[in-house]
Amino acid sequence: MPVKIASYNVNGINGRLEVLLRWLKVAQPDVVCLQELKAAQAAFPADAIREAGYGAVWQGQKSWNGVAILAKGMDPLETRRGLPGDDGDDQSRYIEAAIEGCLIASIYVPNGNPAPGPKLDYKLRWFERLAGHAKSLLAQNVPVALVGDFNVMPTELDVYNPKGWAEDALFRPEVRAAFRDLVGQGWVDALRALHPDERLYTFWKYLRNAWQRDAGLRIDHFLLSPRLFPRLVAAGVDREVRGWEHASDHAPVWIDLAPEPVRKRAAKQTKKSATLEKYRAKRDFDKTPEPGAEVKPSPGHSFVIQEHHARAHHFDLRLEMDGVLVSWAVPKGMPEDLVAKRLAVQVEDHPLDYGKFEGVIPKGNYGAGTVAIWDKGEWQPMDPKTWRKDFEKGTLKFHLKGDRLDGPYLLARMKEEPNWMLKLLNPSTYPLPAAMAEEETARFISPQLAGVVPAVPTGGGWLHEIKFDGYRLIAVQHNRQVTLHTRSGLDWTAKFKATAKHLAGVTDRDFVMDGEAVVFDEKGRSNFGDLQGALQARRTADVTFVAFDLLHLDGLNLRNLPLVERIARLADLVSEDRGPVMRSKVWPAEMGPDLFKQAAAAGLEGIISKSAKGRYIEGSRKDWAKSKARPRQEFVICGTTAPKGSLPGFGALVLGSYENGKLVPRGRVGTGFSDKTRERLLGIFKPLRTKSAPYQAAEKDVDWLKPQLVAEIEFAEITRDGSIRQGSFIALREDKSASEVHLDGLQVATADSKDTKVAGIAISHPERMVYPADRISKLEVARYYERVGELMLPFVANRPLAIIRAPGGITGKMFFQKSFSTHLPPSVHQRELGDGTIFYVKDTAGLVSLAQFGAVEIHPWGAPLPTADKPDFLTWDLDPDDAVPWDEVLGTALLLRDFLAERGLKTLVKTSGGKGLHIVLHLKRTHDWSVMKPFSRAVAGAVAAFNPRRLLINSTKSKRSGKIYIDWMRNGRGATCIAPWGLRARPGATVSMPVEWSQLPEIAAAGFTIHEPPQTPADWMNLEPQSVSKKLLKELGL
Repeated sequence: MPVKIASYNVNGINGRLEVLLRWLKVAQPDVVCLQELKAAQAAFPADAIREAGYGAVWQGQKSWNGVAILAKGMDPLETRRGLPGDDGDDQSRYIEAAIEGCLIASIYVPNGNPAPGPKLDYKLRWFERLAGHAKSLLAQNVPVALVGDFNVMPTELDVYNPKGWAEDALFRPEVRAAFRDLVGQGWVDALRALHPDERLYTFWKYLRNAWQRDAGLRIDHFLLSPRLFPRLVAAGVDREVRGWEHASDHAPVWIDLAPEPVRKRAAKQTKKSATLEKYRAKRDFDKTPEPGAEVKPSPGHSFVIQEHHARAHHFDLRLEMDGVLVSWAVPKGMPEDLVAKRLAVQVEDHPLDYGKFEGVIPKGNYGAGTVAIWDKGEWQPMDPKTWRKDFEKGTLKFHLKGDRLDGPYLLARMKEEPNWMLKLLNPSTYPLPAAMAEEETARFISPQLAGVVPAVPTGGGWLHEIKFDGYRLIAVQHNRQVTLHTRSGLDWTAKFKATAKHLAGVTDRDFVMDGEAVVFDEKGRSNFGDLQGALQARRTADVTFVAFDLLHLDGLNLRNLPLVERIARLADLVSEDRGPVMRSKVWPAEMGPDLFKQAAAAGLEGIISKSAKGRYIEGSRKDWAKSKARPRQEFVICGTTAPKGSLPGFGALVLGSYENGKLVPRGRVGTGFSDKTRERLLGIFKPLRTKSAPYQAAEKDVDWLKPQLVAEIEFAEITRDGSIRQGSFIALREDKSASEVHLDGLQVATADSKDTKVAGIAISHPERMVYPADRISKLEVARYYERVGELMLPFVANRPLAIIRAPGGITGKMFFQKSFSTHLPPSVHQRELGDGTIFYVKDTAGLVSLAQFGAVEIHPWGAPLPTADKPDFLTWDLDPDDAVPWDEVLGTALLLRDFLAERGLKTLVKTSGGKGLHIVLHLKRTHDWSVMKPFSRAVAGAVAAFNPRRLLINSTKSKRSGKIYIDWMRNGRGATCIAPWGLRARPGATVSMPVEWSQLPEIAAAGFTIHEPPQTPADWMNLEPQSVSKKLLKELGL
C-alpha cells in the first residue's frame, strides 16, 4: 500500500519538467497523479522520470489534456484509460492503475467554459460517465482513490471570491451538484475530512498577484473509497511550490496513508448520511450560503450554539455525533441557573461544516435570518460507555466546555416528540467525568498552541516550563518507525535523521510526543541560530529533542487525560537528564513569577504556562499561555533595500504580517546578518523577485519579493504605526508558512500583574480576556488606546462621552454608560450640564483609564464643551441590512459625499467597525442643534430620495429589510457615535477606522481590526471646519 499519494497539474510537463523533478526530490511521494501533460504520447519524458526513481503509465495528447500516474521504484499496472460510455471521446482525461493493492485514477475533468454552451454540456456528460464508473468501483469493495483536477470548487469555502465566480463553469450550480452527487455515493473528500473549516487552495491564476494575495481556488481533490479512507492520516497542499520560478498555476496536493486503518470506516459513518436528507430537502444550496449536506467522518465531540435571528429569535444547540451535528432549537436560550428548564425542539441533523457557519440566510429560504456563533467548544458524555444507549432511550447527560459555558447539562425527551427538556445540572453533583484513554493508531497530531499573555498566570492550576528556542516537532513512532513532523505536518525526518534514531531508542512501543528540537549553547541556553548552523552543516548529532508532552502511547490516545497524568507517563519514558532526548523540566504553580524573572535575566525568550488539568486540544490556545520576556516574533519577508556602504547583497529586509486576511507593512530590519548569511539569503531570494509590491506600498527603492519566506526578528518595540523599532534578524523559519504570521498583540509580559501600567494608569487584571474568541486581553485594549490616543484626542477630548463597558468581556453583560455615580476613574473628569451629569477626558491617560474601567467602545458627542450646544461634527451612519451587498454601501457613501460636495462641503469617511460606513462633516460652530439636527435629517432624506427602493431614513426595523438605513439621528444634543479609531465590542476586535475616499473601493466589508496599523489619512490629519450656508439651509427647506 503506498504511503504518500500526490496530485499535480503540471500545466505542460516538458516545459516544467525541471520544477516537477525538483518537487519529486523534495517531497518524495510514493505515487503521483499528473494532469495537463500537454504532450503527445511519444513526447512524455519517461527517461527523466525513471531516472528520478519512478515508473509511469500515461495517456498523452498533443498540446492539451494528458494524464499520468507515477510510482516510486516500480511500474504501475494500468487497468483502464478513458471512461466508459462514449467510444467517440478521444480526449486524454482518465487513466487508472493498480499499485500495491490500491486502485488509483488520475483525472482531469473538462473545464467547461465558456458557460453556458457546448463545453459545459460536455463537462456535465463527462461527470455523468465518471459517476457511473465510480459507482462500479465502489461495488468492488477495494481501496480506491480518485485523484486529480476536477475543475470544480465544491463550496464557497473553496473559492476566494464566490460572487465573482458565480457564472464560471468551475462554480456553476449544476457542476457543484454533479460533484456533490459523486461524493454522495460514499466517497470521502480527503482534504475536507481533515481540514473541515480551512481555506485550502490548490490553484492560483497567474494574473494580478493571485498567489501572493492567496486569491485561489480548491479544484484538485482526493476522493477516497470507504476501504481506503480509514488509512488517511494527513492531507495538505505544497503551496510554496506554486511560487517557484516557472511553476504551474496549480500546487501539488497530497495525502499520507497509514499501513493499517487508523479510524472508523467511512462506510459505517455514511450510514448516518440518511439523517441529512431532511437537511438537504429543506434547502436550495444555490440560494443559501449554508454548507452542503455532506457527512464528514469524524471521531470528535465538538459542539456549537448559534444565535438565530429568524422569524422567531432562538438559539440552536448542536452536538457532534457520528459525523453530523445533532440539533435542537432552544427558544429561550441555554439555562443559566439550576432552576430553569428550557424547551429544546429537536430538528434535522446538520453537517459538521454548519458548526463554523455564520452569516445571512436570504429571505425566502428556510430559516431566513442572521446566524451567529454564540458559543463553541467540546462536549463530553457523563458515561462514555453507555451514553449512546441512554440517548436512544431519551436521556443524555453531558458536559459542555466552551468559550462561554462550562458545566453539566441534561437533555430529556418529552412525551410530545420532538420536544426535549434542557436543564443545567449541579456541577458539584455532576463533576466533569474522568478522562479515559481511547484506542487509536499513532499518527501526526496538530500541536496545541499558546496564547500570549500580559503577566505570568497565577493560581494553583498552572504548571510552568521554559520556552525553548528551536523547531517545534511532533514525533510519531509506529511499528518502530519514527517520523518527525513540523507544526503544519511537513515530514522533516530526513532533516533530523540522528534525532529520529535517538527517539527510536526510547521504547519499542508506539508513541506520539510533542517537543522541540534545540541546540544548547555553552551556557545551557537553547539557541535558534546555533540550531540553524547545525542543520546547515549537517551536524544533526548536536541536536537535542526536548519532549514536553505525550499524546499517544502503545495504541492509546492520551490527549483526553489531564496534563499532569500525561507528564507522569512521559516521565516513565524520558528523563530530565541532558542528552539527545530529554524531558522538559516542569515547575509548580507558585514558581511561575520567579521562573519568569530567571528566564528574563538569562536572556531566554520566556516561559510557557499550562493548565495542570487541561486536555490536549489540537490548535487550541485556551489552556496554554506564553509569557514573553523579550519582543521577538516571526514576520513575512516582503522585499529588500539596496546595500549601503560596504554591505554586501542588500541593506535591509522589508517586513510584513497578515492581519484580517491582508498583508500589512511592519517596517525594516537591517542588522543581525553576517556577510555569509547575506550571501545565503541572496541565493534564496533570487527566484522570488517580483516587480509588484505585496501590499499597497508607499516605500520606494525596494526590490520586492513574493511573500513566501518567514523570518524571526528580535526588536525593541512596535511603534504607533505598527512598525518594528531596532529590529535584529535571527533566522529564517522554514517550519512556518507566511499565511500563519500575525503580529502578537502583547510583546513583553511581567512577572506580576500588579506591576502593569499603561500611560501611567495601573491596569488591574491585565490578563482578563475582553475578546475571548480572539484571545485579546484587557491589557491589549489599554495599550491600543495608548497607541492611538494622540490620533483620537481631536475627536474625543473635552467633549461629553459615553462608553460601552464589558467588564466580563464582550461575551458577558455589557453596559452603556453616560456618567459615573460613584467612583470616577483617574484622569476622567465630570461636570454638570443643564440636562444632566456628563464625563470627559483631556488626554491619552483618560482614554486608558476608561479602558481600565472596562470600557471597550468610546462614543463622543458631536459638540465640545463648555456647553456642547453647537456641533463641530455631523455623522451619517450608513447601516445596511445584512442582505445588502457591500458594493451598494460603497455606492451610497459616494452618493452622499457627492451630494454635499456639489454644495461646497467636503466630507470625511471612516468604517463603522461593523457592516457600514460613517460619513463625517467637520463644521464651524455657527449653528446650534436646533438647526443642525434638522439639517442632517434633510440631507439624509435628499440622498435617500435618489433611490427610495434601497435607501431609507426611517429607523423602524420592519421596514429596513434589504435596504440601507441612513442614520441621521447620531446628530443631536446627547446623541453619540463611535469615535474615529475606536474599538467595537464585536468579535474580531474591529475598529472604526478613518480612511481616504480614494481607498474606499479597495476596502472589504471586513474592515479593520486592533491588529492592523492605524490608518492616518491626510484628510483627517488636516481638518478644516466649514460653514453651512443660509442658501443651503433654504434649499433643504430649513
